[in-house]
Amino acid sequence: MRAIWTLWTKPLLNRQNSGLWSYNLYLYSWIMSVLTSRHYFSQTILITDDFGKHLLANTLKLPFDEIDLTLNDISNLDSNWWAAGKIVSYSLQDEPFIHIDSDVYFWDKLPERLIESRICAQSPEFFDKKDPSSYYKLIEFEKLISKGGGWLPEFWLDLTKKRQYFEASNCGIFGGNDIELIKGYAQIAKDIIFHKANHSIWSEWPELHLGNVLVEQFFLSLFLDYQNLNRRREITIEYIFGKDENPYAEHNNCPYYTHLISNSKSNSIVQRVIERYVLLNYPEYIPRTVQAAQEIENRVSAGQSH
Repeated sequence: MRAIWTLWTKPLLNRQNSGLWSYNLYLYSWIMSVLTSRHYFSQTILITDDFGKHLLANTLKLPFDEIDLTLNDISNLDSNWWAAGKIVSYSLQDEPFIHIDSDVYFWDKLPERLIESRICAQSPEFFDKKDPSSYYKLIEFEKLISKGGGWLPEFWLDLTKKRQYFEASNCGIFGGNDIELIKGYAQIAKDIIFHKANHSIWSEWPELHLGNVLVEQFFLSLFLDYQNLNRRREITIEYIFGKDENPYAEHNNCPYYTHLISNSKSNSIVQRVIERYVLLNYPEYIPRTVQAAQEIENRVSAGQSH
């Protein structure tokens, strides 16, 4: 099973995907993610752009077996679409894979039920589309598309208009063995983001970043609902965590997997643990991190987003 990571640097240089961390801590997390996880997969693949290759492969010298520079092709996309790079990565795969976020760490191999699954992800997330506090702004999103004359696949509204409660799939990890199914999902998700009819809508939506979880995580579950309409045997997503488990609980009974939720990145204890882990286990990466962080800062200061 191949392990895939994605770095589209435009959101990073616009300060949109480093979370609440300093650049040093952001890079430490990359080091931990790649170096803790690589032992449990047959290959390590990075999908990125030129500056991402420079940072992670040339400066940090992280051990990727392959590097794909396809994300140079999306440099004109609004960087608020920070999940677009991941969706492009999913669409490129031709053999079984697990995509891993850079704030995910593996301490052991995945169970066989995940390795052998048709499609897998971290955990289910549930929301009420009428709940104003939900991060999944489905009603707002659909109204924007409708008002602006935008495009969504026909089955989207057919499956959402009469329902109030929905499932989405957290993609801290995502992948599986059913490449045709994954490509089908990823291609339509790409179409939603890049469709010409939607361009003006994205530019006018002040909370465009909220579209990421809808197009990546909610649409994944919706796409499978659509695929299952005419199937005798339902396709289900194999999750690390069940619906009653909290992936972010301090004691979540998962000895092989950690995914840092965004607000934990501002926790000084978490930050010290990460710094100490890299210092003790990968001390040769410390000076490389200092150099790479300075290179990011230089580009940010110069206003170079790609």
